[in-house]
Amino acid sequence: MAKIPMGDFGNALPEVQQTRLPQSNMGDFANTVGNLGQSLSDYGQEQNKEQRQQEVANKVAELNNNKIADQQAQLHIDEAYSTKFSDAYADIKNRVGNGSLSAQQANIELTQKSDDIFKQLQPNLPLASVNNLRDEWNSSVNKSRASFAPLQIKADEQMQHTQLDQASQIYGRYADPMEGQQKFDSYVSQ
Repeated sequence: MAKIPMGDFGNALPEVQQTRLPQSNMGDFANTVGNLGQSLSDYGQEQNKEQRQQEVANKVAELNNNKIADQQAQLHIDEAYSTKFSDAYADIKNRVGNGSLSAQQANIELTQKSDDIFKQLQPNLPLASVNNLRDEWNSSVNKSRASFAPLQIKADEQMQHTQLDQASQIYGRYADPMEGQQKFDSYVSQ
């Protein structure tokens, strides 16, 4: 037969003693993980900041380098303009001034010479600046063209004056002064 327990049956709930779980380091671990996460985030932000600073420094260096290249190109252009182009222009201008070249012929020749000079310069110019420098060059060349027409007019007037003087001398030597005068008048009226 089985044993029946004897005891206080009036208390239906047994007495429970409070159990204490061993104290965990979970709070410290959570703080450590949180701090690690914050440290990684700070490190990432610092890396991004350094990368942006490096990109800005690279861009500033590139812009400075481009500025120096543009300045150097401008010097090449100005030197060629003040030497090669200036010499060619002076030669053409002299020929227009003495009547051996018309203003239209001078414009064509000036265009050819200036194009040749610029083509020689072009390989040494920064690609980003070539169009601007070409426009500047053409503007300067076009300003030079303005002197050809007045020179041609002056040369033509001088040539006419010389021819009139020459005609006067030729027709003044005629034996019959009336015939010489008629020929001179005919020449002038042409």
